[in-house]
Amino acid sequence: MQYFVSHKSLSKRQVEAEFAQHLHSTSTNRSVSHHRPEILAAFKYLEKARLIANVGYANPGPGMPLGVGRPRVYYEITNEGLKQLISDKSISGLQFWKILVDYSLNQDRMLTSDELDELLQIFIWRHLKYRDHGFTTYFEIFHTIYNKWLMERVSVSNRVSVIQKVLEVLAINPKISLNDLVEKVAEPEANVKEVLSLYSSSQRSLIDTDIINNDYSKENSDFIIRNIITANQEKDGDLTYELSLFGVMLTLLILLYNDMKKLKHGIYIKKYSFKKYCDKIAYNYSHKLPLVFGKWDRLRQILQVFAIYNFVVLLPDGLINNESNSLSVIMEGNEEIFQGVRKILQYNKRLMQDLLNAGLEVLGDYFLVRFDLSALEHLKNDVSFQRMNLTCTLAEEIMILLNPLWYRYPRLSLITFTAQDPNRILKHMEESFADEISACYYMNFLKPNIDVDEMKMRYERLLTKGSKDLRIDLGKCLSLLIQEVKGDPSTRDWARKWSEDLSSVYQEIDKIVKTWSSSHIFW
Repeated sequence: MQYFVSHKSLSKRQVEAEFAQHLHSTSTNRSVSHHRPEILAAFKYLEKARLIANVGYANPGPGMPLGVGRPRVYYEITNEGLKQLISDKSISGLQFWKILVDYSLNQDRMLTSDELDELLQIFIWRHLKYRDHGFTTYFEIFHTIYNKWLMERVSVSNRVSVIQKVLEVLAINPKISLNDLVEKVAEPEANVKEVLSLYSSSQRSLIDTDIINNDYSKENSDFIIRNIITANQEKDGDLTYELSLFGVMLTLLILLYNDMKKLKHGIYIKKYSFKKYCDKIAYNYSHKLPLVFGKWDRLRQILQVFAIYNFVVLLPDGLINNESNSLSVIMEGNEEIFQGVRKILQYNKRLMQDLLNAGLEVLGDYFLVRFDLSALEHLKNDVSFQRMNLTCTLAEEIMILLNPLWYRYPRLSLITFTAQDPNRILKHMEESFADEISACYYMNFLKPNIDVDEMKMRYERLLTKGSKDLRIDLGKCLSLLIQEVKGDPSTRDWARKWSEDLSSVYQEIDKIVKTWSSSHIFW
């Protein structure tokens, strides 16, 4: 199959001639060559399985001799064959990239961005141990945005800032036009467009450096800052705007912050109560956080106001007195659970970084030349460079997903990325962030050794004195939630997978620690 990838088409005779020189070891350690019967059998099997296809001509191609005697029939690898090859567990990271390079350079049909992404997902599914989860922890990045952006740009302002107005309006009115946005924000159009230019990727050039110069983050939040707001082109060609999951969570935390009486100037949209406001956001963006917002009616019915206050798990440590996150599970805390989620994502990130490094090694100059503007000018009409463009872009996308900080240097990278849709990268980020949020959201309620009294006391700090919510029986709420999760197959299976993976990662840690502690170093 790999031989087919590196050739436009092959005949049985060509493969026979090539593999006659190829020796392989048998189970009895004998070196033997391939014989015609097994090659013919392989062709028959591959064609029947539709992994290769008869191209329907006997011409070997331009510049190739026709030969004498019986005309040869040629075959090429199919798209299904390429997927099957990538899914083989024996294929290493280096081989994965070599297959993509060989196919791009030798086949008539070029792979699309979506097809390349599908091949990447197939490889990940086969090789990533914790493949049901992402490979970057976005909580840390989100906390950076929250601390640097919300605290410096929103909370200390003497008036409701334009960006806060835009966030609130889009939270309540997703997918609205620029004209409607300007009207609802009640600010000059130029001010609204400035916000969109900073926080929406569709309104900016990738070589702008204002975010970098303003130093919103010392960490790797730049790509996400540029995608707090997303723009969508509707069927009629008009642009509409809505929040990304990062924008939704920022807005929700603004509301929580205001409810805790910590927002100096308050909120912009005042016609809703705190609960009603949060409910509307959940309903408007149920597709962004399906395991929570998609089940919001039941969660609000079961948990009541605690369904909202449970989002304190998103808040950076120290913002409220939430010592539960730093206490061990043996003291009714969350530390091992939340740290376990992070360990799984970090483990995945390391494996994906290895894959990326293999890609950079294989792509070599095809990738490095993208940093050289003068070289790019000369290569823009080069056929091989054009054929490799999308494969190199796939490597760039992985790099951004692993570390959005890389996006901070657009003058030195992403030269050709302007032709790609950043919404696909954002979609991967949102799905990973949603999985991480949902894990922490549910596990905060379903953790082992839960102390209901301690949890209620923690939430009561957020409630207004005399509030009827103080009389809610939280223990009963949690019992109902457990029954709800058990009765909902999608949530139950997802939660079970997380619990199994958390157990697995701690078993690995325990095994290593036991081996280390019993080593000759200590005995």
